Amino acid sequence: MFKYAVNFSKKGKTRFIGHLDLLRLFQRAINRAALPVARSTGFNPHQLITFALPLPLGMEGENERADIRAERFVDEIDMKNRLNRVMPEGIVISRCRAVSENEQAVRVTASLYEITFKDAFADMRATINETLCADELLVLKKTKKNAAVTNIRPDIISLSAISDYAVTALLSAGGERNLKPSLLAAYMAQRRGADEFDPLSATYKRIAIYSEVKDHNDSSLARRFLRL
Repeated sequence: MFKYAVNFSKKGKTRFIGHLDLLRLFQRAINRAALPVARSTGFNPHQLITFALPLPLGMEGENERADIRAERFVDEIDMKNRLNRVMPEGIVISRCRAVSENEQAVRVTASLYEITFKDAFADMRATINETLCADELLVLKKTKKNAAVTNIRPDIISLSAISDYAVTALLSAGGERNLKPSLLAAYMAQRRGADEFDPLSATYKRIAIYSEVKDHNDSSLARRFLRL
Protein backbone atom coordinates (compact mmCIF):
# COMPACT_ATOMS: atom_id res chain seq x y z
CA MET A 1 0.00 0.00 0.00
CA PHE A 2 1.24 3.52 -0.84
CA LYS A 3 0.44 6.73 1.04
CA TYR A 4 0.23 10.20 -0.52
CA ALA A 5 0.00 13.62 1.10
CA VAL A 6 -2.18 15.84 -1.10
CA ASN A 7 -2.15 19.61 -0.64
CA PHE A 8 -5.01 21.62 -2.13
CA SER A 9 -6.78 24.97 -2.03
CA LYS A 10 -10.51 25.50 -1.53
CA LYS A 11 -11.72 28.90 -2.71
CA GLY A 12 -14.62 30.76 -4.25
CA LYS A 13 -18.01 29.08 -4.11
CA THR A 14 -16.49 25.80 -2.90
CA ARG A 15 -15.91 27.42 0.50
CA PHE A 16 -19.62 26.74 1.12
CA ILE A 17 -19.08 22.98 0.75
CA GLY A 18 -19.15 21.33 4.18
CA HIS A 19 -16.61 18.79 5.35
CA LEU A 20 -18.65 15.66 4.64
CA ASP A 21 -19.58 16.93 1.17
CA LEU A 22 -15.89 17.72 0.55
CA LEU A 23 -15.06 14.12 1.42
CA ARG A 24 -17.67 12.88 -1.06
CA LEU A 25 -16.33 15.30 -3.67
CA PHE A 26 -12.83 13.84 -3.29
CA GLN A 27 -14.19 10.30 -3.43
CA ARG A 28 -15.97 11.01 -6.72
CA ALA A 29 -12.91 12.79 -8.12
CA ILE A 30 -10.68 9.83 -7.25
CA ASN A 31 -13.09 7.50 -9.02
CA ARG A 32 -13.30 9.74 -12.10
CA ALA A 33 -9.50 10.04 -12.18
CA ALA A 34 -9.31 6.22 -12.07
CA LEU A 35 -6.77 6.26 -9.26
CA PRO A 36 -6.07 2.90 -7.57
CA VAL A 37 -7.32 4.04 -4.18
CA ALA A 38 -7.12 1.52 -1.34
CA ARG A 39 -10.28 0.61 0.55
CA SER A 40 -11.05 -0.53 4.04
CA THR A 41 -12.10 -4.09 4.74
CA GLY A 42 -15.42 -5.17 6.17
CA PHE A 43 -19.09 -5.15 5.23
CA ASN A 44 -19.09 -1.59 3.89
CA PRO A 45 -15.60 -0.79 2.48
CA HIS A 46 -14.74 2.84 1.90
CA GLN A 47 -11.86 4.75 0.34
CA LEU A 48 -8.90 5.31 2.65
CA ILE A 49 -8.74 9.09 2.61
CA THR A 50 -8.41 11.40 5.62
CA PHE A 51 -8.21 15.17 6.02
CA ALA A 52 -5.73 16.77 8.40
CA LEU A 53 -8.23 19.28 9.81
CA PRO A 54 -11.81 20.06 8.71
CA LEU A 55 -12.18 23.54 7.21
CA PRO A 56 -15.08 25.54 8.70
CA LEU A 57 -18.00 26.15 6.37
CA GLY A 58 -17.63 29.44 4.51
CA MET A 59 -13.86 29.72 5.06
CA GLU A 60 -11.34 29.55 2.23
CA GLY A 61 -8.24 27.40 2.57
CA GLU A 62 -4.97 27.91 0.71
CA ASN A 63 -2.93 24.91 1.81
CA GLU A 64 -5.20 22.14 3.05
CA ARG A 65 -4.04 18.54 3.32
CA ALA A 66 -5.60 15.17 2.66
CA ASP A 67 -3.89 11.77 2.96
CA ILE A 68 -4.79 9.18 0.33
CA ARG A 69 -3.75 5.52 0.35
CA ALA A 70 -3.33 3.72 -2.96
CA GLU A 71 -3.10 0.03 -3.75
CA ARG A 72 -0.16 0.56 -6.10
CA PHE A 73 2.36 3.28 -6.89
CA VAL A 74 1.19 6.34 -8.85
CA ASP A 75 3.56 9.01 -10.11
CA GLU A 76 3.11 12.12 -7.96
CA ILE A 77 2.83 14.56 -10.88
CA ASP A 78 0.45 12.20 -12.68
CA MET A 79 -1.78 11.98 -9.61
CA LYS A 80 -1.84 15.76 -9.28
CA ASN A 81 -2.74 16.28 -12.95
CA ARG A 82 -5.40 13.56 -13.00
CA LEU A 83 -7.11 14.97 -9.93
CA ASN A 84 -7.01 18.57 -11.19
CA ARG A 85 -8.67 17.51 -14.46
CA VAL A 86 -11.76 16.27 -12.62
CA MET A 87 -11.97 18.73 -9.70
CA PRO A 88 -14.69 21.41 -9.77
CA GLU A 89 -13.78 25.08 -10.08
CA GLY A 90 -12.44 26.30 -6.75
CA ILE A 91 -10.57 23.13 -5.77
CA VAL A 92 -6.95 23.04 -6.98
CA ILE A 93 -4.41 20.35 -6.13
CA SER A 94 -1.06 22.09 -5.59
CA ARG A 95 1.08 19.06 -4.69
CA CYS A 96 0.96 15.29 -4.33
CA ARG A 97 3.79 13.76 -2.35
CA ALA A 98 4.49 10.12 -1.57
CA VAL A 99 5.19 9.61 2.14
CA SER A 100 6.35 6.63 4.13
CA GLU A 101 3.61 4.30 5.32
CA ASN A 102 5.43 4.29 8.65
CA GLU A 103 5.16 8.06 8.97
CA GLN A 104 3.10 8.98 12.01
CA ALA A 105 -0.44 10.18 11.44
CA VAL A 106 -0.74 13.93 10.98
CA ARG A 107 -1.31 15.71 14.30
CA VAL A 108 -2.34 19.30 13.72
CA THR A 109 -1.50 21.72 16.55
CA ALA A 110 -1.75 25.14 14.88
CA SER A 111 -3.32 26.97 11.94
CA LEU A 112 -2.30 30.21 10.24
CA TYR A 113 -5.22 32.49 9.40
CA GLU A 114 -5.69 35.74 7.56
CA ILE A 115 -8.37 37.89 9.22
CA THR A 116 -9.71 40.82 7.23
CA PHE A 117 -11.97 43.38 8.91
CA LYS A 118 -14.64 45.35 7.06
CA ASP A 119 -13.55 48.61 8.69
CA ALA A 120 -10.00 49.81 9.26
CA PHE A 121 -8.49 50.05 12.74
CA ALA A 122 -7.25 53.48 13.79
CA ASP A 123 -3.97 51.87 14.83
CA MET A 124 -3.83 48.16 14.06
CA ARG A 125 -0.30 47.69 15.41
CA ALA A 126 -1.19 49.25 18.76
CA THR A 127 -4.16 46.88 19.07
CA ILE A 128 -1.88 43.93 18.26
CA ASN A 129 0.71 45.04 20.84
CA GLU A 130 -1.98 45.35 23.52
CA THR A 131 -3.26 41.90 22.63
CA LEU A 132 0.15 40.23 22.74
CA CYS A 133 1.25 42.02 25.92
CA ALA A 134 -1.86 41.06 27.88
CA ASP A 135 -1.47 38.36 30.55
CA GLU A 136 -4.94 37.06 29.79
CA LEU A 137 -7.66 37.69 27.21
CA LEU A 138 -11.06 36.72 28.53
CA VAL A 139 -13.82 35.97 26.01
CA LEU A 140 -17.08 34.07 26.08
CA LYS A 141 -16.37 30.77 24.34
CA LYS A 142 -19.43 28.80 23.26
CA THR A 143 -19.57 25.05 22.61
CA LYS A 144 -22.41 22.73 21.67
CA LYS A 145 -23.03 21.99 25.36
CA ASN A 146 -22.30 25.22 27.20
CA ALA A 147 -20.66 28.63 27.24
CA ALA A 148 -17.86 29.76 29.52
CA VAL A 149 -15.48 32.67 29.94
CA THR A 150 -12.11 31.47 28.64
CA ASN A 151 -8.60 32.89 28.50
CA ILE A 152 -7.56 32.71 24.84
CA ARG A 153 -4.12 34.30 25.27
CA PRO A 154 -2.20 30.97 25.47
CA ASP A 155 -3.70 29.97 22.09
CA ILE A 156 -2.39 33.03 20.22
CA ILE A 157 1.04 31.90 19.05
CA SER A 158 1.76 34.89 16.83
CA LEU A 159 -0.10 37.91 15.51
CA SER A 160 1.04 40.47 12.95
CA ALA A 161 -0.47 43.26 10.86
CA ILE A 162 -0.90 43.10 7.11
CA SER A 163 -2.62 46.48 6.93
CA ASP A 164 -5.06 48.59 8.97
CA TYR A 165 -7.74 46.14 7.80
CA ALA A 166 -6.05 42.74 8.11
CA VAL A 167 -3.83 40.54 10.27
CA THR A 168 -2.25 37.11 10.13
CA ALA A 169 -2.66 34.97 13.23
CA LEU A 170 -1.07 31.64 14.14
CA LEU A 171 -3.53 30.02 16.53
CA SER A 172 -3.81 26.72 18.38
CA ALA A 173 -5.78 24.18 16.37
CA GLY A 174 -6.59 20.50 16.51
CA GLY A 175 -7.88 18.10 19.14
CA GLU A 176 -6.21 19.32 22.33
CA ARG A 177 -6.62 23.10 21.97
CA ASN A 178 -8.45 25.07 19.32
CA LEU A 179 -9.07 28.79 18.94
CA LYS A 180 -11.46 30.03 16.28
CA PRO A 181 -10.20 33.15 14.51
CA SER A 182 -13.63 34.72 14.98
CA LEU A 183 -13.06 34.81 18.75
CA LEU A 184 -9.81 36.68 18.30
CA ALA A 185 -11.48 39.04 15.81
CA ALA A 186 -14.29 39.72 18.30
CA TYR A 187 -11.80 40.52 21.06
CA MET A 188 -9.82 42.88 18.82
CA ALA A 189 -13.03 44.64 17.74
CA GLN A 190 -14.01 45.13 21.38
CA ARG A 191 -10.57 46.55 22.16
CA ARG A 192 -11.18 49.02 19.35
CA GLY A 193 -14.39 50.10 21.09
CA ALA A 194 -17.13 48.08 19.37
CA ASP A 195 -20.08 47.44 21.69
CA GLU A 196 -21.01 44.22 19.91
CA PHE A 197 -19.14 42.20 17.32
CA ASP A 198 -20.93 41.61 14.03
CA PRO A 199 -19.79 38.21 12.61
CA LEU A 200 -20.15 39.63 9.10
CA SER A 201 -17.69 42.45 9.85
CA ALA A 202 -14.70 40.15 9.26
CA THR A 203 -13.72 37.39 6.83
CA TYR A 204 -11.30 34.54 7.41
CA LYS A 205 -8.92 32.48 5.30
CA ARG A 206 -6.83 29.54 6.50
CA ILE A 207 -3.40 29.89 4.92
CA ALA A 208 -1.68 26.81 6.33
CA ILE A 209 -1.83 24.10 8.98
CA TYR A 210 1.06 22.98 11.17
CA SER A 211 2.21 20.27 13.51
CA GLU A 212 4.46 21.18 16.43
CA VAL A 213 7.98 19.79 16.63
CA LYS A 214 8.38 18.51 20.17
CA ASP A 215 12.14 17.97 20.16
CA HIS A 216 13.77 21.20 19.12
CA ASN A 217 16.62 23.39 20.39
CA ASP A 218 15.57 26.53 18.54
CA SER A 219 12.66 28.50 20.02
CA SER A 220 11.88 30.30 16.74
CA LEU A 221 8.50 29.65 15.16
CA ALA A 222 10.16 28.26 12.03
CA ARG A 223 11.73 25.52 14.15
CA ARG A 224 8.81 24.92 16.50
CA PHE A 225 6.19 24.31 13.81
CA LEU A 226 6.29 22.13 10.71
CA ARG A 227 4.03 23.11 7.81
CA LEU A 228 1.99 20.19 6.53
